[in-house]
Amino acid sequence: MKKASLLVFAVSALTVMMGLAVVWFIFVPVPTDDLLHMTGQIIAGGGWGGLGIGPLLNHHNEHRLILTRLAVLVDLVFFEGRQTLLIVLILSSALATAGLLS
Repeated sequence: MKKASLLVFAVSALTVMMGLAVVWFIFVPVPTDDLLHMTGQIIAGGGWGGLGIGPLLNHHNEHRLILTRLAVLVDLVFFEGRQTLLIVLILSSALATAGLLS
């Protein structure tokens, strides 16, 4: 049982380290393709003011990206689009996953 616990912990730690490496080495402060259209609308309109809730609820392929779009919107408003919030959310979810697996 102890070996299985150690293996799960090692895999969890490796997952967290890989997530940190991806964030550190591959980070580019550019919205992903899914969010370029919404970001373009916000920039062209001079801000979120005239857009309403519509862009959050629009379909993308066959699904809606409401939570992702909200995270990007919060990042644009509070962190000037540097994806700071998105990185924190990714790292938090990796740590939570590692905690649940161990």
